[in-house]
Amino acid sequence: NQDKYDIMAELSSDTKAKYAAWHGYAYFIEKHNGPLFMIDALFRHWHEFDWLVWTDVDVLVTNAGQLLEDIVSQADSSQHVILSRDWGDVQLAPSVTFIRTSEEGHAFLQRWASEIEQQESKNEMLALRDGMQAKQAPEMQYVKYVSQQLINPYVNLVLKHEDGYNQSSPEHNTAHAFWKEGNLFVHIVDCISKCPEVLDAACCNGIAALYHSVFKKSLKSLIEEQREHSAPHQQQQQAPVSLDNWRLPFSVELCQA
Repeated sequence: NQDKYDIMAELSSDTKAKYAAWHGYAYFIEKHNGPLFMIDALFRHWHEFDWLVWTDVDVLVTNAGQLLEDIVSQADSSQHVILSRDWGDVQLAPSVTFIRTSEEGHAFLQRWASEIEQQESKNEMLALRDGMQAKQAPEMQYVKYVSQQLINPYVNLVLKHEDGYNQSSPEHNTAHAFWKEGNLFVHIVDCISKCPEVLDAACCNGIAALYHSVFKKSLKSLIEEQREHSAPHQQQQQAPVSLDNWRLPFSVELCQA
């Protein structure tokens, strides 16, 4: 199953790496190497940052202009984890998880790890839902819930020609929030993991490529905007054009392209 993710993983990682580079965020890639790989990855960088953000491999950035700080700012000082819920605001969705590197955030991760190990399928989402949430774990008081639309919207493509891939599928059930232009992320949930029963990998990767192009468009817009704002300043620094220095404007433009 891991091989199926190669193309989607590359497209997803490209959006995240470029997004991080543009805003000056750190970005790390973690490979699946056991049931606690997500928890281990977060702990590995625990003392390096104030907040950490986890995104699954099938989550792509689609809006290069939105800041992570816009989401983090929604948590008050008593809230150390930011999650969304799907299935009509009922089920916890950890595919995109924000966590403060605080004592309370650490306690939340430790409890989550314990529930994953106790859970038969070793599934992170089930450990939250059937473990921490069902047991009313005290660490759940640290969670700030935001809308699914904000951090975990599903694809808004309706592929009616594919058997099973319709309004009854997880991505198109009306209980979910769907991606809209301007959303920071898109989650192509269950597409690769359930192929070829529903869609084949090529179709899933094509969906990822579509949203990858949305991200590229948004990043290109930011780059062009930055160039427009810096252009007057650059022109002031340039020497007047004469027969001796006519190449200067061209060299400046080429070096900054």
